Amino acid sequence: MTTVQYFSLIASLRTRPILPVGSTDLWFADLDLPSLQGNNFKGLTEPAEIIRSQAIGHLAQRERFILSRIILREILSLYLQKPPTTLKFIFGPHSRPALESGDLEFNYSHSKSLFLLAVANIAPLGVDIEAPRCVSAAEQIAKRVFSESECKSLHEAALKSNIARDNFFLNCWTRKEAVLKSMGTGFTFPAKDITVGVEPLELLVPAHADIYPSVKVLTLEIPVHGTAALAFAPTQKLGNAFHIKTWPLLLNMGS
Repeated sequence: MTTVQYFSLIASLRTRPILPVGSTDLWFADLDLPSLQGNNFKGLTEPAEIIRSQAIGHLAQRERFILSRIILREILSLYLQKPPTTLKFIFGPHSRPALESGDLEFNYSHSKSLFLLAVANIAPLGVDIEAPRCVSAAEQIAKRVFSESECKSLHEAALKSNIARDNFFLNCWTRKEAVLKSMGTGFTFPAKDITVGVEPLELLVPAHADIYPSVKVLTLEIPVHGTAALAFAPTQKLGNAFHIKTWPLLLNMGS
């Protein structure tokens, strides 16, 4: 069973985090925290990120997008001990982000105000996080991306209650998206061909022989209301040491 250690980052944020081989740091942030919104982060984003943000019509979503990119730079700069503004990103065939230097492996996701970043020194990783919400069209969406058995389980959950439906859908979705991101394909790969379900919490998933024969996916127990998952190729021998950190302060575990 995966061991997860919770702790707050109480040392100076300028201190370089220790990342042993085979371990993963999982960073969470609440993008709506006043302590983040009130900071002056001018100059910490690239022009392309500003241009992309301008296409987002909703002001709160636009601010969250920019803040997520700033936090990404800030955290990665801690590991690399380089100014955030010097980090250069490249994007793979399916928009998978990577550092131009290749010094670290990472993957990130954000949903509403929730932000999740996984950092490791082996490749590849995939993460997804989803904020709790009503998904009234869950069964219609599932027909396009869930396998036959996942659709059946979702329908059974929907018969119980809307809450059960939403919980199953979001848990299954985060696991599936994390797997597809770890493969580097995203939803360009036929998602219906991969079955992740919601149990067991740690699962070895047959994937694609031309990419990876299998991918391990983990449902994460997170310090906020929401669902999250981490996936990686088991051939990378990623250990079961997952350290969950929060930016910039420990979140209220009961909120």
